[in-house]
Amino acid sequence: MKSITRNILGACAIVLISAGVAGYTASRFQKTSAPSTFEEVFQTDASSSNDRLVLASTPVAGQPVDLTYAAELTVHAVVHIRSTEHSKTQTVQSAPDLFDYFFGYGQRQQRQVQTEPRVGFGSGVIISSDGYIVTNNHVVDGADEIVVKLNDERELQGRLIGTDETTDLALLKIEGEDFPALTIGDSDELKVGEWVL
Repeated sequence: MKSITRNILGACAIVLISAGVAGYTASRFQKTSAPSTFEEVFQTDASSSNDRLVLASTPVAGQPVDLTYAAELTVHAVVHIRSTEHSKTQTVQSAPDLFDYFFGYGQRQQRQVQTEPRVGFGSGVIISSDGYIVTNNHVVDGADEIVVKLNDERELQGRLIGTDETTDLALLKIEGEDFPALTIGDSDELKVGEWVL
């Protein structure tokens, strides 16, 4: 009985010592943690090496890039697209029934099947004031009817102009004038590290 008690006390002592070492190590690492803001990083770089180019930046730590200005300028050029593929009648061949094999009627039979209408949703952007819209090809692929809903709640019929399956792009056209169009940027004027939306 004494040996069991001695083993339990020894195990408890090892656990307490391990916990103390782990706590001490964690507190030491917390004191030498990485800088939390860009300013601290730049100050550290400046103090460690005088020949480095130090960037002058003062962003708030953890603050994401503000895209609200871009959204305000472009929200009216973004459209909602509803594509509908009407129900169709298809001819399918059915496999022979098990009893047909036994009684010698092992031929495939054809029958007519009515498919359900399919509705797909997606988005697109108006790229010209006369109503040309760019969207994804998979949004309008196989569509019999395309309805474009503008940001001001108007719904217009869309007409498919062309598609490219390899780049998954499609061009639509809605009838009308003076639509709010998205301004496309020039990729030759971009700088490395610049945000692109």
